[in-house]
Amino acid sequence: MKIDAMTFRNDLMLKLLLISGTILLYLGVAAAYFDEWWHADQRVETFFTLPHAVLYASIFLNGMLVLSYVLLQCNKIGRFAPARIPGSSGLALAGTGSLFQLCAGLFDMVYHDLVGFDVSIWSPPHLLAIFGGVLSAVGFAGLWQKVSIIGYI
Repeated sequence: MKIDAMTFRNDLMLKLLLISGTILLYLGVAAAYFDEWWHADQRVETFFTLPHAVLYASIFLNGMLVLSYVLLQCNKIGRFAPARIPGSSGLALAGTGSLFQLCAGLFDMVYHDLVGFDVSIWSPPHLLAIFGGVLSAVGFAGLWQKVSIIGYI
C-alpha cells in the first residue's frame, strides 16, 4: 500500500505527532533555560539534576514519538520502508536530532567526569546537543509545512 500525499496531509496521527512533538521541543528549550538558571544560581553540579531530567525526558519522548509514527506507517505499507512515507526527510531529521541530543547527554556526562564542569555553554557535548535540537526543529518545521492542520485543533 502506498501512502499518497493527500492521505498524508489529512493524517490525524501525524498532526498529533506534530502538536505533541512541538510542545516537547519547547519544553526542551525551557528545560535548557532552567538548567542555565540552575548553574547561575551556584547549585551543586552533577549530571543527575531536575533540569537535566526534564530536558532528556522531553528529548527521549520526542524521539519515541517519531519512531512510533514511522513504525505505524511502515505497518500500513506492509513492510519496513520509511523512504516510502511522505515527509520521510522531516521525520528522519527530527528523529536523528533526538538521537544526537541523547548521545550528547551521554557525552556530556562522560565529559564532566573527565574534564570537570563547564564554565560556559560552548563545550563540545553542548554544541552537539544544540546541533541535534536544530536538526529536530528543522525536521518538525518541514513536516508542519506539508500538513494542513485546519479543522483538527
